[in-house]
Amino acid sequence: MPRAKIKEIAFEGDVYIDRVSSLRDELLKAFDKYDEIRLDIEKVTDFDVAGFQLIYASHKEALLRQKKFEVVGSIYPPLERELRRHGLSVETFKTGIAFNNHMVKITNFSDDED
Repeated sequence: MPRAKIKEIAFEGDVYIDRVSSLRDELLKAFDKYDEIRLDIEKVTDFDVAGFQLIYASHKEALLRQKKFEVVGSIYPPLERELRRHGLSVETFKTGIAFNNHMVKITNFSDDED
């Protein structure tokens, strides 16, 4: 059976940490089966940091697997304002272009560092 080329996935509502694990699993299954994944966020009302990290990780996964990942759909205006407040453009969010330059890095601190 030939491999399907494009998978469209739609997220709705809030994309918060409590949902990210199941959404990640859905995306990973799509990366296993399809050459191109389109994530429609038209009906997403908010993202928390985990939601933003999921989008970033999906862009990275696509690069690693040499596949195409694209975020499509209009962005809810309050979410667009939040992106801009953190120095992200809608284009960066949707395409992953220059994402590495804009992501907040989390540093782990160990007790043995003084």
